Amino acid sequence: MMNGLEVFLIVGLISVILSFFICRSIKNKQQKSYTFMIPPIVVTVIVVLGMIISIFLIPDGWVILSNAFFALVIIIGAFLGSLLVALTK
Repeated sequence: MMNGLEVFLIVGLISVILSFFICRSIKNKQQKSYTFMIPPIVVTVIVVLGMIISIFLIPDGWVILSNAFFALVIIIGAFLGSLLVALTK
């Protein structure tokens, strides 16, 4: 059973792994230099839009705070996954 912040760790790891494989497949298919950075940028835009919507629709401040922390973990995981692709050959 998960207690506390393990959920955020698991979501972050899943975000890193998915972003790594998606960005690596894009980098292998296209030889342009920075096209593999498109998925993390798209994820960032979608998550920020979701946060803006949740700020106006959810009345509880603690729920908004936890959603913002989830959003931050997902964005960091997406960019770490793409950074790992950039560092590997």
